[in-house]
Formats: sequence, C-alpha cells, structure tokens
Amino acid sequence: METEADHIKHYLSNFDAACARHFAPGGVYDGMAGALRFARDIGYGLPDTKAGNNAVKTTYSLLVKHVFGRPGGVPVNAKRFFEEVRWAQEQAALPCETTAVLEARQAHREQHNLELAKELKL
Repeated sequence: METEADHIKHYLSNFDAACARHFAPGGVYDGMAGALRFARDIGYGLPDTKAGNNAVKTTYSLLVKHVFGRPGGVPVNAKRFFEEVRWAQEQAALPCETTAVLEARQAHREQHNLELAKELKL
C-alpha cells in the first residue's frame, strides 16, 4: 500500500520530469517570475499535511537542478521559493467554486511578484 509520502514523492518526480523543457530561455519557468510560477505550480499539488509540508523542503532542489550553471544563477532564494510554494498550498486548500477563482488569485499573486521585483530592481 502506497503511503501519502510515497504518493508525494511520485508526484514531485513526475511533475519535475514533465516540466524540464519549460526551463529553457523563454519558457514559462525561465527567470524569477518563472521560478516563482514553478513554486506555485508545485504547491498547488501538495497537500497541506505533515507529509506535504515535509516535501516542501525538497522542492527548491528541483529548481536548482534545472538552472544550475546558467548565467545569473538561481533567480530566487530558497526562502522566497518556499513562501511561494506554501502560498499555493494554502490557496489550493481554500474552497473555490470555479477554476476562474484560482486563476484570478494566481494572476493577482503574479502581479504582486512583478511589483516586488521592480521595487527590488531585479
């Protein structure tokens, strides 16, 4: 019988493999905004349970693996990445009647991140 931790491990492995090509320059996970989107996309699929929260600690290594050795390095630090994963976990746990609500929340979060990047001059 597969445990929740096993299920999460398979989820992260499959998610990582499916997303690899999207880290290319110009891809949806390229740059700071892309790294934060990657964090949110991971977080939406992780349950807000002990096993899910333990798995959050391993997610940053997935980002680092894809961008290691690129000019500019990793576009976001671990603390900020984990904040984005947790935010997405919390959003996914909220009751919502339509996908449009979740998409609107994500668009708002992306706008917030863009404003933050301008403020920090990234």
